[in-house]
Amino acid sequence: MKTKEIVLPDIPATVTPGTIRVLQSSDWHIGAEPSMLTDTRAQSRREELLRYVDELPKIARKFRVDVVLLPGDLFQNEDVSLKDVDHAIAALNAFAPIPVVIAAGNHDPFYLLSHYNKQLTAKRSNSTSVYGDHIYIASGEWQRFEFYEFAVTARSFVSQAKKTEPALTGVPRRGDSPIELLCIHGSLGTLPEGQDTVAPMTEGELFKLQYDYTAMGHFHRQSKHLRGDKIAAGYSGSLAVLRKNSGETGVTILDVEPGGVAPERCWQFSLDRCRVMKIVVEVNSDTSDLMNMIKESFATAGVTSDDYVRLTITGRAPLGRFQAPRLEDVAELCFGLDVDNQVQPDWDFDALMQGSTTEAVFVKNLRDRIRDAEQRGDAAAVKLLSDALDIGLQALKRNKIEYLPK
Repeated sequence: MKTKEIVLPDIPATVTPGTIRVLQSSDWHIGAEPSMLTDTRAQSRREELLRYVDELPKIARKFRVDVVLLPGDLFQNEDVSLKDVDHAIAALNAFAPIPVVIAAGNHDPFYLLSHYNKQLTAKRSNSTSVYGDHIYIASGEWQRFEFYEFAVTARSFVSQAKKTEPALTGVPRRGDSPIELLCIHGSLGTLPEGQDTVAPMTEGELFKLQYDYTAMGHFHRQSKHLRGDKIAAGYSGSLAVLRKNSGETGVTILDVEPGGVAPERCWQFSLDRCRVMKIVVEVNSDTSDLMNMIKESFATAGVTSDDYVRLTITGRAPLGRFQAPRLEDVAELCFGLDVDNQVQPDWDFDALMQGSTTEAVFVKNLRDRIRDAEQRGDAAAVKLLSDALDIGLQALKRNKIEYLPK
């Protein structure tokens, strides 16, 4: 598969006096295993991630940024190979002399034995690189790093056990530099379903601290948070090679002025050459043609071998007759695939209630209770009992429970 060139946005070469230019990136998750990929494709994505990391210093120099903010989860965990750690450190050193501020995340918290301990990496006998003096790594306490005409306040996570601790506990109020920046890994506002909440905070809590801009990590999609008519916080997206349907690769470059960022001075762009596509296929009682239905849906959507697909299969089908498609058969049609099987069993209740078997007694009992609830107009009870009937029947079919009527 050919590697496409990264397309950069048209960003002015000069910065307005009194402002600073920031490059923001986070959530690289170096060392993570890509999901739902063949070994060859997974290796391709791992290599591509490191290539993106190598490109960031070039982008920073091209657009003459004043500081690089990296709010966490650069590494997946402490099991990352030393080869990948050295690769990351070399990339970080390539930013020199541009200062780089790192606030570690919930996947890669700062502690004595972490990859962020400069003294530890310097003592490794097999290390090929150590952190340069332009790299500032916040410890478990809030720290303020002062530069010419701006300052950055940051704090690393102490441990995974504290991932639900409010992120803004004990954060100092802004200092007296012309521009004050905050760099933190956490959950700002309400995250979409499926995203874990880490170090929760609200816009009100954050904005009352009066920092000009806060670089956020953890949320794997690009977003902006406005205070009045200025951007006061934002997520840059992720460089991760994880479940691509829940994320978006990207980098943010922005010009910060006292009070925030003018929307037209914020450039969020994606490095990823892969699209993320969501396809829904609904089955009926006849599931024999399911593979052809999926292939037709892929063709209609224009899926290619470069795309990630989030395939959802819905509908109802007779229990015992429905079989989800073999993942390897479908995966060949795209680069990466997630399958969410939401097919529900289509029960023949009249047939199930015949006789005096455990199954028949169970179905008759629940059906009578459902009819009573319907006559009372109790919609909540109808749903609850219907769900109990559905789940109970599935369990009975698999001989997982024995129903004993009262």
